Amino acid sequence: MTAAFETPAPILAPDLSRLAPSEATAFQPELDDWLRPESDLSSAQDLPLLVGPEANSVRLVIREEDRIVSHAALCELEYTLQNAPTTTLRIGIVGAVATAPEARRRGHAEILVRTLQEHAVAQDLDLVVLWDDTPSGHYYDRFGFVGAGREVLHCTWRDLMDGLVHPDWVRPIGLHDVDALRRLHDTELAGVRRSRETWDRLLAIPRAEVFVLDRTGTPEAYAIVGKGIDLAGCVHDWAGEECALPALVAGIFHHRHDDRLTVMSASWKTTAHRALEFHGVERVEGILGMVWSPDPTVLARRCHRPAATLDQLLSGPDAIPFYLKGFDSM
Repeated sequence: MTAAFETPAPILAPDLSRLAPSEATAFQPELDDWLRPESDLSSAQDLPLLVGPEANSVRLVIREEDRIVSHAALCELEYTLQNAPTTTLRIGIVGAVATAPEARRRGHAEILVRTLQEHAVAQDLDLVVLWDDTPSGHYYDRFGFVGAGREVLHCTWRDLMDGLVHPDWVRPIGLHDVDALRRLHDTELAGVRRSRETWDRLLAIPRAEVFVLDRTGTPEAYAIVGKGIDLAGCVHDWAGEECALPALVAGIFHHRHDDRLTVMSASWKTTAHRALEFHGVERVEGILGMVWSPDPTVLARRCHRPAATLDQLLSGPDAIPFYLKGFDSM
């Protein structure tokens, strides 16, 4: 059983504070140099909810001699489970954890992550999620994060999908389609709530292409390919009729030059999985991300589940339906 979070002994930092909004614009180029020195996109562009100019996130920094040398951010989201009764969880997404090269190996990232965990406790968040891209892949284990949740990947090929749909039935979205996307997303068994304003900000992320399957004048499914510098050639965010997913993917091939597209899905979308696999598409399953909960026992109670470890709650046979789409990852 994962123990409830215990606030660690305070760690003395040179200067730990929240990043003031007035500092964010001037600091952004330096943050990008730490996070993505060779990218032509700013993190503010493809992580708008986390570090964008209008982000409503908690951004912490450490300073040395009045210069910012380390940064981390947490964005709070609402996650709805459409069960009986409907349950809403409050989750935090941690990202943009970065330190100036000359200030690394001084424990700054540890200070920032632990402080964000304390913030999560104070704000009564149910879960905190992040993605570990450190060389070992185990850096965040020390903070109590565990690999949990499941995602299913299908590798689709152009020749496998050829001829499955009339070319005119799948098209790029127009501005008039956004409300239809919202409705399709909101019918999911579980997922992050998105307002129209949030949708508008996410759809403005560079290199994110959105397509709809529209056979009758009303979109019946949508899919998003790519997102900033991440998820190139990947259908990472989709919703609608599950049995129509192969047709939607086939139509996307008509609009792109890819020979292969990877489709990411929640583990419970079994109708979509079977529909793709009927056409010979290969399937791989993996861990969704690194997850931490201040108190898994309270989380289980809120989700009407028996007490269990966090991994069991999110990945076991009686798991909470938990999945974050590509637009929700940061």
